[in-house]
Amino acid sequence: MSKIIAAILKAFLVIYFLSYLLLLPLFFIFKRKNKEAVVRVIFYYILYIILQEFLTFMVTFTPGLRSFIGILYSSNSLVEFSFFCAFYYFLFPREHKIRKITVGAWIGFILFSLGYFQIYGNKENYKFGSFVAGIEALLLMLLCGYYLYFQITHTFNMFVYRTFNFWIIVTFFLFVSSTFFLYLMADSMANSKDFQKYYMYINSGANILKNLLLAFAITRKFVQAPEKDYSRPELDLDDDLILNHKT
Repeated sequence: MSKIIAAILKAFLVIYFLSYLLLLPLFFIFKRKNKEAVVRVIFYYILYIILQEFLTFMVTFTPGLRSFIGILYSSNSLVEFSFFCAFYYFLFPREHKIRKITVGAWIGFILFSLGYFQIYGNKENYKFGSFVAGIEALLLMLLCGYYLYFQITHTFNMFVYRTFNFWIIVTFFLFVSSTFFLYLMADSMANSKDFQKYYMYINSGANILKNLLLAFAITRKFVQAPEKDYSRPELDLDDDLILNHKT
């Protein structure tokens, strides 16, 4: 039985690392020529999560660098939220007020996070930053929820689930939802061996799901929302929905 469990764990780790290696080749195949700012942001985000995973691996298994693991974890919330805000900002038309709200949310979160770590951070033993990660998750879920609401109320595109935009939003929403309570308890349960074991399994599984959804999103087409008045909902009858009316 122990051999079977060990084999399953090895297969799980292989899938985990392969899910990261899958992203860049797919991007160069499907999005290499795409110059849209939204798509470029996701490209840099992919580079970041691969680099972050590599640094985490190096710091974790290098005794002299383990004191930096807390810094690496706590900075992840700031960088990840910054990437999402940049993606979200370019996702909406220039005249949409959500752009200003996104900038305000980003500035507020950065200032709050830096202040929190300055006050509660321990320079000799950096913690994960559970409270900051929880605030980040709540903000991301609210922004993702608004985008889905925007799609429902301002378009009549029945095939929105085929777009790059939609799947990136779904990716972030599912990832922060699945890790919300895990990250929220990370600091208080840091000394529990059982929690550390469950943390590894749940966090790794959530990252595999995120990477697979990102990979799928990369294969989808990006559709920019048209510039128009968004003060009230409108129906957008595009090529995805053709109504034939015969008289």
